[in-house]
Amino acid sequence: MSVPHIVSVSFKNLPGEVCVRALENKNIYVGTTSACASNAKKNEKNALINMGFKKEIANNTIRISFSTNTTFSNIETLVSTLESIYKEYTI
Repeated sequence: MSVPHIVSVSFKNLPGEVCVRALENKNIYVGTTSACASNAKKNEKNALINMGFKKEIANNTIRISFSTNTTFSNIETLVSTLESIYKEYTI
């Protein structure tokens, strides 16, 4: 199933939780779980793992939601912030 306003992105050697916290420090809010996993028990498998992705990829994935209020400027800010975070936490 595909939802056009939600994007999942994985970063090599950057855990999703680390990325989420770093983005939160910049007032950018994303998630690491699917909506169907938001009420799941901690020990249940991640939705991405259930879809066949390797655990490393699932653990390094963030989930970005867009809306009709998202501007091109918001996206540019997100991308440049992600680039900075990646460089800071993976070098």
